[in-house]
Amino acid sequence: MRKTLAAVLATPLFLLPVGCNWQPYGEQKQEVSQGYFRVRSALMIELAQGHFNSGQLDEAERVVSDAAEIDPLSPGLHLLAGRIALERGQLERSTHYFDIAAELDDTDPEPHYYKGVVLQRWKKPHDALLAYTAAHDRRKDDPSYVLAMSEMLVADSSPDDAIALLESKADYFDQNAGLRAALGHLYTMQQRPSDAVHAFEEAALLDPDNPAHTEELAQAYAVNGQDHDAADTLELLLEDAPETARVDLRRALAAAYARLGRIDAAKQVVLRLARAGVAESSDWIQLGRLALKSKDADNALFAANRVIRLDPEQPDGYMIAGLAWKQRSVDHNALEMFDRAAQTDPHNPTPLVLRGIILQKAGKIAAARDAYHKAAARNPQDTRAQRLLAAIDAPSRRVADAPAD
Repeated sequence: MRKTLAAVLATPLFLLPVGCNWQPYGEQKQEVSQGYFRVRSALMIELAQGHFNSGQLDEAERVVSDAAEIDPLSPGLHLLAGRIALERGQLERSTHYFDIAAELDDTDPEPHYYKGVVLQRWKKPHDALLAYTAAHDRRKDDPSYVLAMSEMLVADSSPDDAIALLESKADYFDQNAGLRAALGHLYTMQQRPSDAVHAFEEAALLDPDNPAHTEELAQAYAVNGQDHDAADTLELLLEDAPETARVDLRRALAAAYARLGRIDAAKQVVLRLARAGVAESSDWIQLGRLALKSKDADNALFAANRVIRLDPEQPDGYMIAGLAWKQRSVDHNALEMFDRAAQTDPHNPTPLVLRGIILQKAGKIAAARDAYHKAAARNPQDTRAQRLLAAIDAPSRRVADAPAD
């Protein structure tokens, strides 16, 4: 059992161990004194570490200062002093302490690691990589150093090297979920969605109590087109969550339902957000679009009006309202909404295309042609207006509705 500081102080010097070999009394006294001061310094550093861990930086610094008078060559002392300086944002001072700690104990990886943290803050990814690599060289069984190295490779525009590094360590750290999650993010960055799914599946399996890995897996499923798996995973995550919690996951679930063609289920998810009072403009836009797909003009208009009230400069509200009135065949209301959409989004040809379709069907050919010309002028690459203009000039051909988007 480790002796307390009080116990060490109470121990007579002649009872402290001095080894088996006889030494002159002066040398024995010096060794005993040095050992005593080392023990006392270590206990003071431990006390300072406790203050540091609880956020009491002033107390930690005071104890470190006292310990420095006893044992100024303690590497742990300089390491902790550096961490205190780092916590206070005193980066130059912290690197000074980390360099001294590394010189005093070349086997300790932590001074190199924390110096890497400073270099990373200084936006020097290559130098930080070297520091993290030095830490890894001194303790190869710590995955945090490998993850830090991979992060710097990405920051230094070498994501392929980061993937190669983590893949090379995957078998060694076969139980580390964080390494798999990092690989999953890198695969996603490199547009390798199936590999990302596999990596996040392993991360979630290794650390099932960490919901972050399951959320990342759900997102990877969605990116990989596995919408059934995405919906199932999101349903599991939301099973016990209150209605007002995890709005981001509920939006993702509604999107997954919509891609699966489960429009009513998607609508219900967004409606619950609205009833819970946590819906934003984007949620009402989504509800309006879902309602239009299911020919539910009432909810589409309800959602559109909420968007218009929340953000009158948002063209989507007017577009949804116009399409809902078009479904109801209330043409004058539809035309008014498409005009307002065209005003709030002056580069989008779609409101003018839809205006022209309504006017053409009403037999107002000159007004329809004018709308199509204006639409074509907004975006010459958009061929819808050109096709509709051609249809006007070929009256025997049946006019078909152009896509709304």
